[in-house]
Amino acid sequence: MTKISRTSSRKGLSPRCLLSAMALLTLFTSCQSSDSTSTKGNLSPEDDGPVLIVTTHAPLGALIRETVGPDIGVDVLIPNGRDPREHFPDNGDLRKLEIADLVVLTGGNLEPHFAGGIEEREKAGQPVFVAIEHLPRQFLNASFQQQTPTTIVGETATTAPSPPPADPYFWLDPRAAAEFSLALGRKLSTLNIEVSARAEKFTQELQQLYEEGKKRAGLVPGDKRKIISSEENFGWFAKAFGFEFLGAAEASTPTRFDAGHLDKFVTMIRNEKIPVFFTDPGQSETIVNAVINSTDARRVEVQIRSLPQDNRYTSYMTNIIGTIVDALASTPAETS
Repeated sequence: MTKISRTSSRKGLSPRCLLSAMALLTLFTSCQSSDSTSTKGNLSPEDDGPVLIVTTHAPLGALIRETVGPDIGVDVLIPNGRDPREHFPDNGDLRKLEIADLVVLTGGNLEPHFAGGIEEREKAGQPVFVAIEHLPRQFLNASFQQQTPTTIVGETATTAPSPPPADPYFWLDPRAAAEFSLALGRKLSTLNIEVSARAEKFTQELQQLYEEGKKRAGLVPGDKRKIISSEENFGWFAKAFGFEFLGAAEASTPTRFDAGHLDKFVTMIRNEKIPVFFTDPGQSETIVNAVINSTDARRVEVQIRSLPQDNRYTSYMTNIIGTIVDALASTPAETS
């Protein structure tokens, strides 16, 4: 496999680089079958060698891989399916943050325990790409507003929420994913890594994915187009595909959760006669069971944090669309 390498501005190699090159040559000749897609060994960002992008969680990694292609290494630090808010980086993670050509994270405090490693990288003048900082502001405001559980608390949502939500799962909207892909391509161009043409092609695939998802979502009758969930990240999906997001059982931050929140949520389900409660594996079973045992809503799990076996974003989103649409469309019509 041909690897894309950084363009060095130096006219010659330093002794350290020569030693690194010799070590790599020895490794290559002794083990030609090794795959260097997701690692570049002990090379530092100043060395010539295969390009390495390090990111935090699986869905973001899938988007990056499909944006940059197979000739650029993409290393994902958080195991597939784990909540990014709960992952503490170990020494190996911190080392990868240090040696990467580019580190990509979501932002919006979704990966709070990486703050120290990111700060050290920025102090060293090494590039960091924070996804939500590159999405159009008006797009983000519209999506953030959708995540306010107005039906539960009985308050009017603000038109320009600040600060951003604690769960900026922007990739649940393929249109936002397309904006991310294009912005990442532009960022890599500034690092002499050219993937803009591939990013443009991928955004066309994302647009087609969105249109197909919208068409499929249209199969759900208007009176069934209501989503409740275990977490507020489902609001991104609801906004993208024309559903009404009524709220989440478990607020994302302590300041947005009080003792009466769950009672209000259960009452809302009963009053609205909501038939489906969408959850993501790994959520608090205590809260999930409290909702299921107190209402007639049935639980449907959606793999929000986990990639399918092929590790592709398009498969991931197709599965999510199918799970949510099929669950709502198969719900019996309300009888008065």
